Amino acid sequence: MKKTLMTVASVLVIAVSNGLQAEERGRIGMGINLSNKLDIYNNADSDAIAGVHFQYRGKRLNIDEETIAYTLSDTEKYQIELMARSENRGLEQDYLTDFTGLKERDESLDAGFRAGFKTQYGLLSVEATGDITGTHNGQEVDIRFGPDFYQKAWNGKREVSIGALAGVKWQSKDVVDYYYGVSTGEATASRAAYNGEDAVTPYVGMEAKANLSKRFSMHGNVLYKDRPDEITNSPLVNKSNDGELNLAVTYWF
Repeated sequence: MKKTLMTVASVLVIAVSNGLQAEERGRIGMGINLSNKLDIYNNADSDAIAGVHFQYRGKRLNIDEETIAYTLSDTEKYQIELMARSENRGLEQDYLTDFTGLKERDESLDAGFRAGFKTQYGLLSVEATGDITGTHNGQEVDIRFGPDFYQKAWNGKREVSIGALAGVKWQSKDVVDYYYGVSTGEATASRAAYNGEDAVTPYVGMEAKANLSKRFSMHGNVLYKDRPDEITNSPLVNKSNDGELNLAVTYWF
């Protein structure tokens, strides 16, 4: 599996390189984004996490806050992409107040593909990725129904779109154990050892995209996730459900 994922990553790098040479220059964006993705951990800092992001919109190459994707095929009915992603879900000591003796959990770089099937009600997508950096060596599959992957290009007028989204995400044992497991060396009298297992997390929410002007756009979503026992039984997790808020403002050059 790891060899397959490394092959996907290599193909993505080659495709992106060739794509940049073949297509006309797309649109470049820079902006700021806010999120609260650390709330699931016990005693994690619940303040919003701010960051700076880079975006690019081209004929085949697209880059957003966490993902770089290269389109292999895009028709009226479906779209297929190679992709790589790095999510902000690590566990850093700077954010914590009561995890003495626990090792940091780093972000991983995951690569794979996603396919979107276009309907009159929205986009049904299937995404499959796996760690290519050796951080946790796990895999994830996300099945989602909702708005398109990308924000529409500026068409000369202000435009706002809001849509519901819902999905289910499977994470392999390696992913769950790395982020929520507790090794025997990390266990204490008040923190039991815990081995993670495969987990399936359903989620629902809303997503909004707005072109405010030729130069400025906004993108945000609100998600409710119902965490399964394989995650919530961890002594590192403080609640069985999780509200996630993401907001990004982008300036386009």
